[in-house]
Amino acid sequence: MNDRVALVTGGGRGIGAEVALEFARRGTRVAVLARTAAQVERVAADIEREGGRAMPIVADVGDLGAVRLAVAEVEAKLGPVDILVNNAAVISGITPVLEADPASVDQAFHVNVRGAWNCLHVVVPGMIDRGWGRVIAVGSSAGVRGIATLGLYSATKAAFERLHEALAAEVEGTEVLVSIVWPGGVDTDMQAELRGDGFAHATIARRVHEQGALRSASQVAAGIVDLGAEDGVAHGARVDLGDR
Repeated sequence: MNDRVALVTGGGRGIGAEVALEFARRGTRVAVLARTAAQVERVAADIEREGGRAMPIVADVGDLGAVRLAVAEVEAKLGPVDILVNNAAVISGITPVLEADPASVDQAFHVNVRGAWNCLHVVVPGMIDRGWGRVIAVGSSAGVRGIATLGLYSATKAAFERLHEALAAEVEGTEVLVSIVWPGGVDTDMQAELRGDGFAHATIARRVHEQGALRSASQVAAGIVDLGAEDGVAHGARVDLGDR
């Protein structure tokens, strides 16, 4: 994976941060994108300390103009984006569907769906023109069916996965490959939110955590990064790391 450039959204913490670090360890130049400057700067600094090359990017993926500027900056400093990891996501309110705040509904779709589309819209045409590209969509089993008090997240993750499945069909025959990955149960800040009293299944979430059944973000990062390898992508397929 030397001489490749990866753009990791939601790269400031959790799974995204560990994926960025793992890409760098394999020789990939990494752009770490998130909305919080301190987070992306920390991850980029960690990569540089390990001898890799990285740049922090502060941007809101839901803002198409900001994404265009971010990608232009990456291309100017690191080179064209070869690998896009669409990872940025928010829960945006753990609440019954009928009690959801309209602003939370807008935020969920702004980040989880529009943000993913913005990145695809800006990055993928260049991949097609250059004749090589990898798109890795970090999905969730929550997108398979609606989950009580997690309806916004479930709905947006369903839309997120269908978006990438459609893209996979549309780029069939090119050297741009698209895959969806389910990380499984991972000990992240998002999981911590699910252990709060607002989640309908908080008791189960707390029990899973107490039993040590959650994996660390670093444990799943290698499996996600494998999908960006020259011959490691299951095009149009969903890879469930929870089964591994």
